[in-house]
Amino acid sequence: MKKLLVLLAALMLAAVAIPAAFAEVELGISATPVPGGQSNQGGVDTITGFHVGYAWTILYGTVDSLAMPAQMISNMLGYWDDTQGIYVDGPYLPGFLNLVDVGVRFRINPFIAYAELGTNNIYVYKGVGGQNTWGANLRLG
Repeated sequence: MKKLLVLLAALMLAAVAIPAAFAEVELGISATPVPGGQSNQGGVDTITGFHVGYAWTILYGTVDSLAMPAQMISNMLGYWDDTQGIYVDGPYLPGFLNLVDVGVRFRINPFIAYAELGTNNIYVYKGVGGQNTWGANLRLG
């Protein structure tokens, strides 16, 4: 009976430990300067990024959120109105570009290569905008 319990305990430990041994969790934050910005007096805006990733063997999934300056949101959500023949600027408010991706990642130390496919959407401060802000993205690295 003791041998059976030891065997079951070993199997249970292996079932819990093996996925964790081959899995990796990523947490990150970034800041990217955007020259020519209009938010501050120096003329440089910053895109602050937040990253969460999970890799298990070659499977890879990430969620990224980028805090976009007002000028970039306005440019991204602007559109050409055919009925009036004019360009309509998007709302001049800050927002977030959110990316949710899944794919594969290969690690050959010290190099990592990945390919992901996913969706993205733009959230504008206070929900202003109302346009269709969903899209698709392909990320290679």
